[in-house]
Amino acid sequence: MGIVPAGQNICRTMDKIFAIILILSLTAACNQERNSKNSTARGSAGIPVMPADSRVSKIVQTNLWMFEHYISYTDFENGKKNRGRWIWFKRDGTFESGYWEQKTGSGSWYLEEGGKYPVLKIDSFNDAEDSAWEMQGIPTDASEMSWVGVKDYPNYGDMVKMLNMLTPPTKKQFREE
Repeated sequence: MGIVPAGQNICRTMDKIFAIILILSLTAACNQERNSKNSTARGSAGIPVMPADSRVSKIVQTNLWMFEHYISYTDFENGKKNRGRWIWFKRDGTFESGYWEQKTGSGSWYLEEGGKYPVLKIDSFNDAEDSAWEMQGIPTDASEMSWVGVKDYPNYGDMVKMLNMLTPPTKKQFREE
């Protein structure tokens, strides 16, 4: 093996570094493209926990709940667009959600009781839908509820009226066509 001039050594090293960067860039691009094609989830949800058998828990699990009125603390006009969203809380601690006739999401839900108001936490596979609500108004017939967004969550200060429904709502049913 002979002596290699310093200039050629640097060129070989630079070629190797360039090749490594090129390979890493292509690998990352391929992985990103594969992930975007195979995944619709934009986050993660916690492990579902079966809720305690309480009056409030039973009410939450009765049929499904629709956002009839949504008043956003930070963006009043955009809050109105939530009318027609719904959530079906299942006994196993999971939920399905949707907008009008379409199912749009799922995840886990948790109910914390013992404070001034029960707190319902919604942990969606779409992290943009994560929220926590104080359940401040539940009439005796449990046909509707009023919720207020909890501090430290994106929906803090938002107020909603939830309506109990047997099936997902339709635009025609609420004259939204």
